[in-house]
Amino acid sequence: MSAYNDDIVHLAEEFESCRKILLALGDENRQHIMLEMMKMGQCNSEDASRRN
Repeated sequence: MSAYNDDIVHLAEEFESCRKILLALGDENRQHIMLEMMKMGQCNSEDASRRN
């Protein structure tokens, strides 16, 4: 198998492992919210636990 084919197989495996999150983020509004949270730098569980 060539390096190209190995890369494609690896990418397919990674994609398969991300299917649930990709499905959840499939909605355009959810994607926008996630991107804005990431830009604010407050998108981690440690920050969330301090607020509770």
